[in-house]
Amino acid sequence: MHITFAQAIALGTCEALRAYDRAQIMGLGVETDPGRIFGTIPGLEFVSRLVEMPCSEAAMTGIAVGAALEGCHTILVHQRVEFALLAMEQIVNNAAKLSFISNGRYTCPILMRLIIGRGWGQGPTHGQSLEALWCAIPGLRVVYPTTPADAYAVMAHGFGWQTPTIVIEHRWLHDTVGEVDLKKASSRAVTGTRHVAVGDRCTVVTYGMTVLEAARAIADIPRQVDLFDLRWLQPLDLLPVVQSALRTGRVLLIEDGDKLHGIMAEVAARLLIDPPLHQPIEVHRMGPSRGHLWAARTVACEQYIDAYEIYEKLIHLDWIDPGAQGYVEQLKALLPTGDSDRPNPDFRGPF
Repeated sequence: MHITFAQAIALGTCEALRAYDRAQIMGLGVETDPGRIFGTIPGLEFVSRLVEMPCSEAAMTGIAVGAALEGCHTILVHQRVEFALLAMEQIVNNAAKLSFISNGRYTCPILMRLIIGRGWGQGPTHGQSLEALWCAIPGLRVVYPTTPADAYAVMAHGFGWQTPTIVIEHRWLHDTVGEVDLKKASSRAVTGTRHVAVGDRCTVVTYGMTVLEAARAIADIPRQVDLFDLRWLQPLDLLPVVQSALRTGRVLLIEDGDKLHGIMAEVAARLLIDPPLHQPIEVHRMGPSRGHLWAARTVACEQYIDAYEIYEKLIHLDWIDPGAQGYVEQLKALLPTGDSDRPNPDFRGPF
């Protein structure tokens, strides 16, 4: 089935609601938003499972934790990553610790969808992903799907982990299209790192929206770059990355969020220090070192890593052969401009 990322979330959610009689969707706007949260909320079939909440993120997250104690499964939707910060007490000290402090007697099967609001004036308070923050909290799983197939599998089978799971969801992915095999999709489909492209000259590792940029960067240079999408940020699955690094001897780690204290710093440490690979590996990092995000469209688009920048980095390192001139010009044409800080030309909101 060829569907959009948003449709995959909605279909996966429907599958979860069918599988779990006491499952529910909770959040601000899940019942009242005319756009159905970017088209990701199921329609009339499950209207009785939609729990519209007041504007109180801490309260709704606490209710979801309490419902877990009574055997309920909750998909909790925060329309921006930053909204979840208002519920940190419930996420950190209750949801993440529930199984540990009860010695496994209780579990907390909550899928927390945190939507990144990049671009379109979102600025410093609505455009963050904060993945490194979530990964630092013991007891949480953190997944960042980038394909419709992964999005469907996470939503359809995520309750099976019986663990509070942060699902980082980039709204620029909502209109991307991909193939989803509904019969074969399972939680195993998102267990570990995804091998995106096969190559033998260097290894590139990234996650999130930057996976799409990296794939564009190497589209015209086949079989030179071994490209990996981490998908799971906590727990990390680095075995395929290590195997590739031992084969190529060169690794480029690309951060999707802020480079400072980022996910790729942890990946680099594990590659080079814990445990040592006993052979020389050349490792480079790149990513936004942007501090606060700008709201103005003329500068906001310059704060993200793009395909041409990745291509130029690989050329500068002399790790790939140059692509055809026409292809390089196409990459340059995709460079962000003052009018490109929205997911697609048809995007009109919501905020």
